[in-house]
Parts: sequence; C-alpha cells; structure tokens
Amino acid sequence: MNVGEFLRWFLLSKAIRKFQQVAMVIFVGTILGQVPSPWGVVGALLFFLVYLNTYFYNDLFDYEEDKKKGAVYKEKALVLGYATPKEFLVLMGNLLAISVFLATLWDPLLGFFSVMALILNNIRTHVKDTVLRQILLILVELFNFEAFWNAFYGGAIPTIFIPLFIAYSSLYALGHGVYKLRKKGKLDDIVRSREMRNLIVISILAIIFSLPSLFLSPYHFAFLVLGLLVYTLPMLRLVSRGRMDDQRKMEEVSVNHNMAMLMVSLVLLLGAALYVLYGSPLNVYLPFLSDVNGYYEEFSTHFDKLQAYILDRMFGDVRGLRARYDVNDIQATP
Repeated sequence: MNVGEFLRWFLLSKAIRKFQQVAMVIFVGTILGQVPSPWGVVGALLFFLVYLNTYFYNDLFDYEEDKKKGAVYKEKALVLGYATPKEFLVLMGNLLAISVFLATLWDPLLGFFSVMALILNNIRTHVKDTVLRQILLILVELFNFEAFWNAFYGGAIPTIFIPLFIAYSSLYALGHGVYKLRKKGKLDDIVRSREMRNLIVISILAIIFSLPSLFLSPYHFAFLVLGLLVYTLPMLRLVSRGRMDDQRKMEEVSVNHNMAMLMVSLVLLLGAALYVLYGSPLNVYLPFLSDVNGYYEEFSTHFDKLQAYILDRMFGDVRGLRARYDVNDIQATP
C-alpha cells in the first residue's frame, strides 16, 4: 500500500467532506444557543470510522468498471494503485467490526445513525437510476447530519431543523447529480435532460419545505446562501469546461472540490463564531415571520415528543430525551 497517497487522497479528502457537515451542525446549533460538547469530537470520529467502510465498499464494487474508464477522480485508491483489493477487504472487515462496536458502545443512537448511513449508501451503490440514486443520497446525508448532531449535542436533530438539513442535503445531491451527469455529456445537454429537471424539482420542493426553519434566523439563512455560493460557483465553472475523460481534469476536480468543501466549512464556522460573539444584525421583527415561527415551533414540538418516545422505546432514555422534549415549546435564540 502506498500509505502517503492513500492518506492524502483517500482519507484526507473524506475527512474534509465530513468536516463540512460538522461545521453545518455546529452552525445550526447556534440558533438554539446550544454549545457543542468537546466530547463530540470522539463521537464524530467514531462515526467517520464507521462511514469509511462505505467508501471501501464503493471502490471495491466499482474497481473493474473504473479500470475501463479514461479518467477517475483522485480519491479512487484502488484503480490508481494506492492500495490493492485484498488490502481494502482486510481494512473494511476489521474497521467495520471495531468501529460499529465502539460507536454503539459510545452511544446506541450514534451506532444506529452510523449503520443506517452506511447501509443506505451501500444500497445506493447498486442503484442505476440517477434520480433514485440522488434521493437515496439525500437520506444518506440526512443520517450523516443526525450522527454528527448526536455526537455534539446528544439525541437527535430537533424537528424544527430537520427540513433545513433536508434542503441542504437536497442541494448537495443536486450538485452531485450535475457532476455525475456531466461525465456523460455536455453541460448544456444535461440541463435540458429529464433527470436534471427531476432533481431540480426535488430541490425546490425541499427548499420550500424548509422555509419555516430558515425564517427562524435570517442571519443563518444569509450565511447558508453564502456557503452555497462559495461551493457552487467555482465548481460549476470547473465542471462546465474541459473533458471529463482526461485524468488531469479529474485530478483538478478532486483538488478543487476538497478546497471548496473546506472553504464552506470555514465560512459556516466563522458565521457560528460571529453569531455567538455578537448576535445577529439581521434579526429584525416582522409580524408575519414571528407568527409563522410561533406556529411552526408549536407544531414541531409535538413531533419532537413523538421522536423522543420512539427513540426511548428503541434505545431506552438516551441522554435524557424524555426530559429534554417534555416542554411546551422550543425557544430560538433571538
């Protein structure tokens, strides 16, 4: 095994992507004034170790097909010779057993979210339909966020924020879909394709569904849009030009994708820090939004109690879920 290349391109690139999700979770948590637990780093690391197995599985499954391609992105450790299939099998088998055991021991709910994300993504590997693959990706990303929320805040994501994470996951799936379809043809043809229209409709519906969550804090909405632009604009320009069957082009995509993900993470963490230190200059009182937020918070509280009851029945009273949601409402930090 070429340890240096494996660590640099396979492990580091995966860690950067997960760091972006950690930043998103911490950023959203500041709306409620929640402080992430320092022990969350341990939980996040355990989830990452569990989820690594899906990357091993995907590379093993795609190995023969990847060898036939003219170009693959830089993280493809097997086809680029950073490791052998046998080494991947040994790593996956040992890591799967150890990481799932430790994550479940740390918190049964963390183990559950980790295994669900792993299973769904492995299923997605076998699905050929583009739209169905991206719908599964939305669910996978949502369980990623659930795992990181559990690691840093305990329990599960409050219902009031689930639509927000669904919208974010949908937009990520849309961007991922553009990249996947781009490898099959020109960007202009992709935009007019049935698959792209369906993906855009899914994203629009997810955004509409998330609007009550976004109205909780215009400040956070502004930073989410900024983060989206930081990632989308350079990546769209990158994939719109050049041949996607050229290895140098694919390596350029890999490097810039990781850099864009890292920049989004830093933008969200900066937004979280500024909000904690100085509050929000954008939170102005609008009667309509105030009423919407009030109704939405009351509505979501009932689902929080239902969620707590279900998880309590599945795992016992995990980290005081019953006490946490045995309240009349959830107050957002002004």
